[in-house]
Amino acid sequence: MILTLDTETTIYEKGNPFVPKNSLCCISYHTGNMVDCVPIQYGEEPYGHRLGLVQELVDNSSLLVGFNIKFDLHWLRRYGISFDKCNIFDCQLCAFVLAAQRTPYPSLNDVALRYLDRSKLDVVDTEYWSLGIDTPNIPWEILSEYAKQDVILTRDLYYHFQDILLQPCNKKLKTLISLQNQDLLTLEEMEWNGMKFDFEKAKQKEQEISKKLEEIYRQLNGIFPGTNINWNSGDHLSCVLYGGIIYEPIREPIGFFKTGTRAGEVKYHWVQKETQMARLVEPLPRSKLAKEGFWSTAEDVLKQLRAKGTAKQVISLVLEATKLEKLNGTYYAGIPKLAKRMGWEDGFIHGQFNQTTAVTSRLSSSKPNLQNVAGDVDELLTTRFI
Repeated sequence: MILTLDTETTIYEKGNPFVPKNSLCCISYHTGNMVDCVPIQYGEEPYGHRLGLVQELVDNSSLLVGFNIKFDLHWLRRYGISFDKCNIFDCQLCAFVLAAQRTPYPSLNDVALRYLDRSKLDVVDTEYWSLGIDTPNIPWEILSEYAKQDVILTRDLYYHFQDILLQPCNKKLKTLISLQNQDLLTLEEMEWNGMKFDFEKAKQKEQEISKKLEEIYRQLNGIFPGTNINWNSGDHLSCVLYGGIIYEPIREPIGFFKTGTRAGEVKYHWVQKETQMARLVEPLPRSKLAKEGFWSTAEDVLKQLRAKGTAKQVISLVLEATKLEKLNGTYYAGIPKLAKRMGWEDGFIHGQFNQTTAVTSRLSSSKPNLQNVAGDVDELLTTRFI
């Protein structure tokens, strides 16, 4: 039996299944001769027997069909529903491949319009979710109709795609999509298991780097005393290296308040202080920006500059600060901040592995990116087996 299914969940962080406060509200399914939607955590009724119904449907199926089905599989697993004996077919993944990987994260509505000339029901999104009304507060007759329409569209897309893939000219595409669906099951398990992260060591490293950054910015400011330079501003850095005017708003006294509760206090107004910076280094050819008087300060550009003396010192310090800011922002402070927002309190992080992003069809990773972790951070990713 081919079982098409879809899940509707609470909406925090787009219903992320690894957020503890999110919950599964309902599961809609299509068996070929029956379409239905069963409430799970919707209302106050016990739902254990309904999970048993879904498990029975899965057990009697040889193929599970969905749209962005990895999301649904996470939710099945979270509620104790196993799917180990099933093959899967993701219509989103198929649509991405058929479109030559040119449409990242294709939506069910867009794919249905393209291949079926039909669309989703939009009432749940426009009248509830977009207004901040969470799924458990949507009337059942509206939510269930919406969910059943999604699963019907997904089922019809599956059969439409089968007709396309059965054409002799698409034999290699069929093989590719089959392999990617098999990969999807592995990626689902990887995301579910997560990666152990040393949060205590991350906090220590963040504090160490913050102290190093304070010293770097102290040195940079010492080179240009009296000038308030924002070293994270490309415009300011361009003026420092290539020459230009740095504008700084400052308060200037203009007298005293003569009456009222502030009588006798100094009165200020804001004026624009201008500091002319001399050129320290010649900009690279073709590095001029569209903004008049400014040149690129991108990291790869700074590394190519033929700098000496003060310019070399500034560039060296700025590049070091950039590296350290990235380590803190992305990893040492960034990952704990993400974990707090997501409610990951078990010492594990659950990054996403994306198959429908890159035009080259390569895998990508996000929230957090676990594919291109800086070498400095390797010590924070530890084994769970000790």
